[in-house]
Amino acid sequence: MKTDTNMAPSVPTPTPASGAWKFFVYSAIGIFVFFVPVSIGGTSSILLDHIVTWIRTQFSALVPYYALIVIALGAVYPFYKKTWNKDAVTTVFFTVESSRTDHGGHACVSHRSVVAVSTEYGAVFV
Repeated sequence: MKTDTNMAPSVPTPTPASGAWKFFVYSAIGIFVFFVPVSIGGTSSILLDHIVTWIRTQFSALVPYYALIVIALGAVYPFYKKTWNKDAVTTVFFTVESSRTDHGGHACVSHRSVVAVSTEYGAVFV
C-alpha cells in the first residue's frame, strides 16, 4: 500500500474572533495598570507607580545595581547579537528629510544614516 508523503500537515488557521478576547482582556489590564488611579495606604496613584514604589522601598540597596546591570546589558546586547550595524534604521532611529534647513538657515543633507550640517566652521557629520 502506497501513502502520499507530499501532504503538508494541517495547521488550524486562526479566525479573527479567536484572538479578539485576548485583545480586549489585555487592553483592559493595560488600561487598569497604566491609567486607573488606585488608593493604597492613603496614596492615590496608578498601579504601576505603587509597584515601583514598593520595589524601591523594599530593595532600595539593590536598585542602583539593577539599573547598572540593565544599562550594561543594553549596551552589550547589540554587539553580542551582531545587530549594532544591521541597517540604517537600527543604527539611527530617525532620519532627517533631505533639503531641510536648521534654525540657523544652514542646509542639511541626509543620505541614509549620515547627516551633514553645513556650519561656518565646516561640515559636521552626525
